[in-house]
Amino acid sequence: NALANTTAISIGNATLDASTFTDTVGTLDLTSTAKINLGTGAALAFANSSAIDWTGGTLDLTGTFVSGSSLRFGTSGSGLTPAQLARITASGFHSFALNSSGYLTATVASTFSSWITGTFSNGVVPLAKRGPNDDPDNDGISNLLEYALSGLDPTTTNPPVGSFTVNTLSFTKRSGTAGLIYSIQESIDLGASDIWTEVTGGSYLNNGSAISYTFIPGTPVKNFLRLKVHSD
Repeated sequence: NALANTTAISIGNATLDASTFTDTVGTLDLTSTAKINLGTGAALAFANSSAIDWTGGTLDLTGTFVSGSSLRFGTSGSGLTPAQLARITASGFHSFALNSSGYLTATVASTFSSWITGTFSNGVVPLAKRGPNDDPDNDGISNLLEYALSGLDPTTTNPPVGSFTVNTLSFTKRSGTAGLIYSIQESIDLGASDIWTEVTGGSYLNNGSAISYTFIPGTPVKNFLRLKVHSD
């Protein structure tokens, strides 16, 4: 109760650290890559924020997010728009929504270990070929990358991953994954002497559903790009 119940909250490229506190506040606005860190038992009740423009903003929930109790927006399922809900991420969760009382809910994401033991188009992956770096279908795409990207199957040959159109390299992330870190990296000599480094700038997009980067040809004279996915 440190903030008044009508206090409008705006978060830019920063973290609102709720620690273990509970509070009722006003609306929530996001203007950049915002985070809310939730300690054990933390609960924030925001006012209906569906009319607030979150354009250019994203919200990453860190700490201990509890579906159905940690965050609330208004008192009904209309406290956030579908577009706003699509801008929310939290490690280990996907498919964010508001229940009929306004509480933020999400589905627990599958892990690589649970995914690789499932049944695919050509059956199950052999036990000896279930490691993240294995490639049971021999298509040159590792199991971990096939888990990370939408539409890929570890038991059948897949088409080339991602797309490259008008100087934009882009990939669609698989929905419902957990424990993955994605980055697009660049080098002028495939890492021989110029080490691979993550790209930066306004044309770099890395959100809960996609990762892409648009570069200007000739800057530098030659440039190589790659997608890196690893488990946290």
